[in-house]
Amino acid sequence: MAQQVGIVPDDEVVERNRGLRLFVCVITLAVCFTAPAFVMNLLVWFLFSNAIFAMVAFLIGLSVGTRAVTAVFPYVTKHVPAWQGLVTLDLVNKEMVVYGPGLHPSFPWEKTSSTSHQSLRVMYKQHTETYPTKDDLLSVRYSFQFQADLERLEKYAGVNEGDIDKGFSGLFSGDLSSRLTNFSAKAAKKNQKKIAGEISDAFGIGTTGAGSKTNEKQLLEDTYGGNLLNFTIEDADFSADLQKARTALSKAELRFSTIAKLQEMTKAELKRRMKLPKGDPEHVSREMYQQMFDNSIIADEIGKKNINVNIHEVKGDAAKAVTVALANLMKGGN
Repeated sequence: MAQQVGIVPDDEVVERNRGLRLFVCVITLAVCFTAPAFVMNLLVWFLFSNAIFAMVAFLIGLSVGTRAVTAVFPYVTKHVPAWQGLVTLDLVNKEMVVYGPGLHPSFPWEKTSSTSHQSLRVMYKQHTETYPTKDDLLSVRYSFQFQADLERLEKYAGVNEGDIDKGFSGLFSGDLSSRLTNFSAKAAKKNQKKIAGEISDAFGIGTTGAGSKTNEKQLLEDTYGGNLLNFTIEDADFSADLQKARTALSKAELRFSTIAKLQEMTKAELKRRMKLPKGDPEHVSREMYQQMFDNSIIADEIGKKNINVNIHEVKGDAAKAVTVALANLMKGGN
């Protein structure tokens, strides 16, 4: 019976000789409990030939046997906490033995170490990487979940978390890189859930069917002794440089809109006048636009200082409004 991923693993999925281990455990504990009593009983009877003395010695022997059972019990059983697995080394058969959560009989010659206990909890890993698209770089934050497989725990015990992280992140990073080159940055950001779904299908994650890259995933799962549970693209955003450019463009558009409003024009009208020939009376030259730009900056500063300026004055005559506002500013106006 295979381990069901994402739930508490059951020891039943592990193959080992449970019957023989139970037999050795019971015999060992029985000998430890009764041997001291019989030995002491026979010894006292041999020395004193007194039935009462022999019975007392027998009872004392049982007490000694109880202590012996308590001391030997941890060597013939293995207690594994919930959400953990245990990997031991059978020194006689020279093989790795796996135990799931619970209390289990074991051979006294099975050796454990500091790395014998392994977590069976779901591992969550997150990465943020930058990938090229058709027109720009895209910063992608993706994550995946991995869980050790109790049936293959001896393999899982032989690798560390960093190895697993590098292996699967390399797998996903390569696939993401090849897919995102088919999208523009804006389209990739918009379709991030769809792309994540396609990657999950390709690797056969969360489905019973096989995808085009399922073998690659299964090879890593077998190497690391676990199961890949989930893959998600949590966020996709434009690169820092592109975000700066978009911010600058947004600010420029906002400034242009402010200038047009101060001149009582639409943006389209202002653009039209800027494109007119120099001799045209409606032409807005670079010098004129620069003055309009400066006036809009001053108007913004005035707004920040909370100076009372009549909005009709600003719309009707920007330069005059600025002059009035500056005068108020000089006088300490509110």
